[in-house]
Amino acid sequence: MRGAEEERPMRTNSKARRVPKLRLSPEEKAVLRGAKLRAVDFVSLAPGEIRRATGGAIALARARELCSLARFQELPSVGPAMAEDFVKLGYAEPKDLVGEDPEKMFAKFERIAGRQDPCVADCFHCAVYYAENPGAPEDKPWWHWSEERLARQRKQGRKSR
Repeated sequence: MRGAEEERPMRTNSKARRVPKLRLSPEEKAVLRGAKLRAVDFVSLAPGEIRRATGGAIALARARELCSLARFQELPSVGPAMAEDFVKLGYAEPKDLVGEDPEKMFAKFERIAGRQDPCVADCFHCAVYYAENPGAPEDKPWWHWSEERLARQRKQGRKSR
């Protein structure tokens, strides 16, 4: 049985593999080139495999972080900044979003990072939807949830911010 650092990710709904954008230091880039690893490998390899492939030059904790960032970017409408937001909230991979309440996530994120644009909440809704529905058609981008949020606010008599 594999340890937690060996667990491979669940497959998301994307048909073609997205190439994640990872913020790497020049040293990390050189190490990954030497190990013949690409950013997309962080989606499919376990953190322990990354550490071993780099001879320990990429520490296990950093490999976990990079794998998390890459895996979140597999979800529709999630780019590097949103992936970092999920990591700041304590999530490690898309399956951790299953069953989460996007509104509560948004409130928690505002406590951590300060006031946010409501579109961030829409991105949370989008990510939770696709984490809960792997294989769903990618026909609901983040702004789909903007329309729903605004309709809810109108129904409740609240002004949007």
